[in-house]
Amino acid sequence: MSTAPSVETANYQPPSWEAILAAHARISPRIHRTPVLTSSSLNTMTGAQVFFKCENLQKTGSFKIRGASNAILSLTDREAVRGSEG
Repeated sequence: MSTAPSVETANYQPPSWEAILAAHARISPRIHRTPVLTSSSLNTMTGAQVFFKCENLQKTGSFKIRGASNAILSLTDREAVRGSEG
């Protein structure tokens, strides 16, 4: 069971462009830019151009470092001392 908010939830609001830029500014010193690769074999098989964002090449081996870093770096000092949001 996923705990992620559903896009279909009535109260869901996608992040604003400003929020995306702020998150990028917070995490960019700590995150490695990863390549986007293609595969001519898969392109031929699918009849489309397929792109792979290689987040597995992060030092952590996972795409989750972006969201986790942003969440931690967004905490207030008080929240960080408590170890959680709220």
